[in-house]
Amino acid sequence: MLDSRFDTEQTEADFKAALSDMYQVAGWASHDLGDHAAARRYLTAGLVLGREINALALIAGGFYRLGRVSIHQGRAQEALRLWQLGQIVAQDSGNLAAVAVLHANEAWAYAMLGAADRVSDSLARAKDELGRVDEGTVPAWARFFLAPADLDGISGVIYGCLASHAEHRIRFAPRAIEHAERSYATRGAGEERSRTFDAISIATGYLLDAQPDRAAAAGHQAVDMALATDSVRAADRLQAMATLARQYATHDGVSGVLERVDGRPAADLV
Repeated sequence: MLDSRFDTEQTEADFKAALSDMYQVAGWASHDLGDHAAARRYLTAGLVLGREINALALIAGGFYRLGRVSIHQGRAQEALRLWQLGQIVAQDSGNLAAVAVLHANEAWAYAMLGAADRVSDSLARAKDELGRVDEGTVPAWARFFLAPADLDGISGVIYGCLASHAEHRIRFAPRAIEHAERSYATRGAGEERSRTFDAISIATGYLLDAQPDRAAAAGHQAVDMALATDSVRAADRLQAMATLARQYATHDGVSGVLERVDGRPAADLV
């Protein structure tokens, strides 16, 4: 089909833009279902088509999503490089929302690497760019970041990730809890999946902050919500939370959370 002749260059560009977007949607869906190899194939195909027509918003979105696959698989350096490439494109496009999204996600990669100063800098840049966004110019893939809760939501994930490094735990575990709880409370209708991730971040934060009683209550809520969410990503993050919880395996409340996570086949969590 791509070898077909088009009546005009604009028709060809419109067709390739639509197909690029479809590939990226399919890639993100594959990622959410846990098929990361398929996700990479679809997202790369979408990125190539976007490049053919120099659609900067689609190119930046492709790099963003590919980076999200990498960070989910624990490949922080790879994710960072992808987001830095996307950042160049986003800045060239002049779209501040895309720039903000990529700064925030770069902070996630830096958190996984334990680079606290760079985390703070990237989040500050994301907040600054977000404050200057013209909502009428935001590409479809970046509109989610305009939700009032979203910067807090990813900040909760980022600070939790940073607090997983022992040298940063005391300082950043409380920040992870603060941001995740604020995000959870702020979520609106239609954001149930994001609220599920917030719930997991809250439980994770309390575990990192050595508050097993609160971690147990938050953990049960996170399990309840993950069971109602058709997402392998949510199940994977729940398993990561459970790994942290094992240090409190003799705590009555936490042991109950672990039994619920460990006692169910993975398919029951998605």
